[in-house]
Amino acid sequence: MATQTTSFDHVAASLTEPGLPHGTLVMTLAGVRPVEQLAEGARVVTRSGACRLRGVRRVRDNDYRLVFDTPQLVYLARQGDRTVRLFRAA
Repeated sequence: MATQTTSFDHVAASLTEPGLPHGTLVMTLAGVRPVEQLAEGARVVTRSGACRLRGVRRVRDNDYRLVFDTPQLVYLARQGDRTVRLFRAA
């Protein structure tokens, strides 16, 4: 089983882990959006710049996996907080 590590400023998860939980806020060029509202073609802010999303897959009842052409570190936000985290996405 893959492991997941969490710290204050970033989240690192293997690609075999479940995706982002329902309600997770993802930074896009159009602003911060909940993961469940993202769709193919959305421009998501990543460590390497804005990347076009290839799709969003529902992997469990309330978990979503972001799909890109290459693995990316995606910027996430917390509701009412200025903290930004990174999440490894496919």
